[in-house]
Amino acid sequence: MVKLFRPQKRKKEVVVVGASFGGLAVRGGLAGRSDVNLTIVDFKDYFEYTPGILRCFIEPSYLGKLTCPLASDDCKFVCGSVTGVSATAVTVQKADGSTIELNFDYCVLACGSTYQQPVKPVASEATLAERQASWERAAAKLTASDTVIIVGAGAVGIELAGEILTKYPDKQVTFVDMAPTILPGFAPKCAEFALDWLNKRNVVLRLGEAIQDIGTESITLKTGEVLKAGVVYKCVGVMPNTSFLKESPPFLSNFGFRDSVNVNDQLQLSGHENIYCVGDMMSHASRELKLGHTAEVNGHLVAHNIAAALEGKPLAVYPEGVVGAKTTPKIFCLSLGAYDATLGFNWLIVNGWVAAIMKWLLEWTKVAAAAERPIGVLFWQFADWNSMLLGRTLLK
Repeated sequence: MVKLFRPQKRKKEVVVVGASFGGLAVRGGLAGRSDVNLTIVDFKDYFEYTPGILRCFIEPSYLGKLTCPLASDDCKFVCGSVTGVSATAVTVQKADGSTIELNFDYCVLACGSTYQQPVKPVASEATLAERQASWERAAAKLTASDTVIIVGAGAVGIELAGEILTKYPDKQVTFVDMAPTILPGFAPKCAEFALDWLNKRNVVLRLGEAIQDIGTESITLKTGEVLKAGVVYKCVGVMPNTSFLKESPPFLSNFGFRDSVNVNDQLQLSGHENIYCVGDMMSHASRELKLGHTAEVNGHLVAHNIAAALEGKPLAVYPEGVVGAKTTPKIFCLSLGAYDATLGFNWLIVNGWVAAIMKWLLEWTKVAAAAERPIGVLFWQFADWNSMLLGRTLLK
């Protein structure tokens, strides 16, 4: 008796570059599929919850509560720096200097943005021990400084001041910014609450000031005036992390504003439908705010579209295909130290200790979800579904 065997289909190779909010959202949507081999690439071997990281300036050991290993049972993890992306492969340089190529059927770039150290990890902080050492040095510098200048009165600068003044209420903090107000782009009630909090702590606001030069212990204004402090923090200058793509042929004609990568309504690279980009590194016609939440929404749509392509179904468009509305909900939580915060969900603003508790809950559950602990995964499955529902109904 002759038995006929049907050959098994080859699993599709999916490579995700970047293991923060957007990349892990893609992992969550595709992990466990029997028709996919999923590979995650990152230059560091840990997940870090960036929205809470400023507390490490005053409590370096807090890093342990904001991080978890990236190893996973449902996908392969490669630790190394991506040096180029072709139409079919990602080139990765490992810590020992060796180079490997990861061939893909689908590639998702979730490379985020660059920022002033030590707010975001860099290649020299590939391990938690190296990252911890950086925060120990930063905290020691702050402890030894009686005066602080923060350049930039946006979300990062305001949160940093909140952490410093909660731990060190006697330090003199000065803000310098070209903008005439703090927190431009945020809801007025949010900015008013933060401004009142700062004024009660005698923060000096030098707003509407043009800056000539920024040093480590002084800044020079365009007027020639020099402001000195024990430490200067530059909380401006976020840039898409795309420099490693400059020589990669698929991207040569796809760079946009501030060297972000332009994508279509399916979040694909023009001319390369198997390459997707999400989060801070890309530009989409929606021009939405670059937040951890929106990076995750990007990731959810990309995971859906890769699954749809594998199944021969139509691809969804962004953001309607994932949120069910023309715009993504604007959700943020800005902390002012450990005990105060301002929370926004579209038009709803909540200030004070309730918002601070919510910030802690979001932080704790997000790290748990990144570590694939059931309580975190389930919490965010419900939270994502519920936020999309509220964003197009009660909190529209």
